[in-house]
Amino acid sequence: MMMRSLNGTIQNMTALSVGYIQTYRDSVDSLGESVDMSIKGMYTLMARCEELDRSMQPIHTLAAQIRDIKRTLDALEVICK
Repeated sequence: MMMRSLNGTIQNMTALSVGYIQTYRDSVDSLGESVDMSIKGMYTLMARCEELDRSMQPIHTLAAQIRDIKRTLDALEVICK
């Protein structure tokens, strides 16, 4: 009777352990997939930022030209005063 009880208890403990291990395995798999998706998203974002930077190059040139025009106007205002 005692051996049957012990056997049943051990089987229940084993079943619980297997369940915990499967849950742990599933969570690790899910975490790995999430990390992979995050890394892919990060590389996509980096690529889009690089594209945006390249497309903004003419604006940087234009800003430099505007600064030069402003300096020239300031110089002309000083001369005209």
